[in-house]
Amino acid sequence: MPSSKAEKTYQKDYSILFNAAQQALLEIGAEIESAAEMNGEIKAVKKFQLIKKAKFTINVNRSGTVSAESSMSALTMGAIDIGRNAKFIETFFNTLDKRVM
Repeated sequence: MPSSKAEKTYQKDYSILFNAAQQALLEIGAEIESAAEMNGEIKAVKKFQLIKKAKFTINVNRSGTVSAESSMSALTMGAIDIGRNAKFIETFFNTLDKRVM
């Protein structure tokens, strides 16, 4: 499954970051499937086109680091979709930055 990963560290309280990460996902059009504040993991999916979707896994750790991964099924992925995972991650972090900075 082709994917893109990135991480960024913030000087913010853990609960603020965790909640802001959820809000950022919703703002970019993703649907949250699960959010476990105890371990900092958020799973979400963003549907686009008819049968395509990107899956997100966001991890927020107590030191302020937020890591994000976006992946798409290789079965439905076309040549035009190769940069989409990276773009989704970039859009997520830009949206998160606006919420916490």
